[in-house]
Amino acid sequence: MDDAQSRARERRLFLERQLQLLDRGVHVVVATPGRAIDHIGFEIKNLEAFTKKLESQGIKLASPYRQVPALNISIAFITDPWGTYIELTEGLDKIN
Repeated sequence: MDDAQSRARERRLFLERQLQLLDRGVHVVVATPGRAIDHIGFEIKNLEAFTKKLESQGIKLASPYRQVPALNISIAFITDPWGTYIELTEGLDKIN
């Protein structure tokens, strides 16, 4: 069996296991770090107020709002329901 066949077999086995779990009513969510996409990012105006609004709506921050004086930016992180890490920044668009 060559590498391509081996990878195809591994993917097929993985999908079969996922389908078996779904058939039993088990929903598996797999995070993305170290896989295809580590995280995505969005530039937000008035990030501090935005993160406070998220928290007031019950959305937990994965990494709290903080300022990064060395870069003159602010940053926070959330994680979506599928495990994707989402970077929220303010001021990153002004860095040359």
